[in-house]
Amino acid sequence: MYKILVVSDTHGKIGPLMDLIDRIKDLNHIFHLGDLVGDAEDIEAVTKLPVDYVAGNCDFYESEISENKVVAIKGKRFLLTHGHNLGVKYSLKKLRAIARREKYDCIFFGHTHQTFLDYEGKTLILNPGSISLPRNSDFPTYAIIQIDDKACIHATLNDFKKNF
Repeated sequence: MYKILVVSDTHGKIGPLMDLIDRIKDLNHIFHLGDLVGDAEDIEAVTKLPVDYVAGNCDFYESEISENKVVAIKGKRFLLTHGHNLGVKYSLKKLRAIARREKYDCIFFGHTHQTFLDYEGKTLILNPGSISLPRNSDFPTYAIIQIDDKACIHATLNDFKKNF
C-alpha cells in the first residue's frame, strides 16, 4: 500500500503538521497544495519524504513555482493545484471540465480551507481543507490517499481527532 498525505493552506503553521507526519504509519509521500511553498520545502527537508507542491495565492513571491503540477505514482495521474486561478471559491465548473477533458485519476485543490470529496466521472476531486485554518471543521483537516496492490485509489478526509 502506497500512502500519500495531502495537505493545503498551512500558512506558516507546520508544528501540528510535523506532529501529524510523525503519527502516520508507513507514509510514503506528501502533496502540499499551496499557501505556503516555504512550508512544503521545510517539510521535505525535515522528513526526507518526497514532497510535491504547488504555489498558492499567498505564494506570489515564489514566481518560479508552478500553480499546477501533474504527478504520476504507481500508474496513477494526479493533478495538484491550489485552485485560486480556477475560481474554486465560487464554482468547481473549471475543475470538472479539466477532469472530463484530461482524464486524471485525481485532482487535488486547496484555497477554500474547506474539505471536499466528489467524483467527476472516474476522476476523484478532493480538497483536504486546511491544516492550520479550517473553515468547515472545528479541527485541522487533511486527506490520506492510498494506492493498493491492485492500483485502486482509496481516499479519506480526516481531522486531528482521528487515530493513525
